[in-house]
Amino acid sequence: YGVDEVIEDPAQLPDGIGRIVRGIVQVPSYLDGDGGVGTGAVRDANGLPKWSGKTLDMPFSCMLTKRQLGRVSGAVEPALPVVYGHGLLGSHREVERGDLAKSAADQNFMHCATDWLGMSENDIQGAIAALTDLSKFGAVVDRMMQGIVGQLALARVLRHPNGFSKHPAFQPCNGPPNAFCPFPPVSTYDVDE
Repeated sequence: YGVDEVIEDPAQLPDGIGRIVRGIVQVPSYLDGDGGVGTGAVRDANGLPKWSGKTLDMPFSCMLTKRQLGRVSGAVEPALPVVYGHGLLGSHREVERGDLAKSAADQNFMHCATDWLGMSENDIQGAIAALTDLSKFGAVVDRMMQGIVGQLALARVLRHPNGFSKHPAFQPCNGPPNAFCPFPPVSTYDVDE
């Protein structure tokens, strides 16, 4: 995985949220070619999906609460991580909505999302093509399978000992401890959940 953007400007954040982290998770690809819209699964001799030997870069977005960053009580309150699934033909950026921010802040949930391939806004053209030619529907379903793999990969990065919890963007001070950081590096969310 890699972190591409960290947003901490209060004017850009919903109430109760202290940071939004965006980046890319590399996911094993089970799709043919570049894995784009309209590509089907790579299959073995028995017709079962198999790893293509490639990876897909899938975008992610996570919303960190002020509580988990220690900005409410003065102490880090580890959040419960949540893998969020967006609506039909939506995107991972839906996780940044204000209504989700309210529940996240109230319950101290750290919502993270990636695109559900096959059901994301990037799949609209593939869905239209499948509606006009049902022989193309298999590719939509294969991308849905890849979308599930993406969700599982995101969950794994959340739980992995060297995953998000070790990255400075997920630390209370967004960097190594220094004279301006009252907290030592700690996990701001429960990696056991």
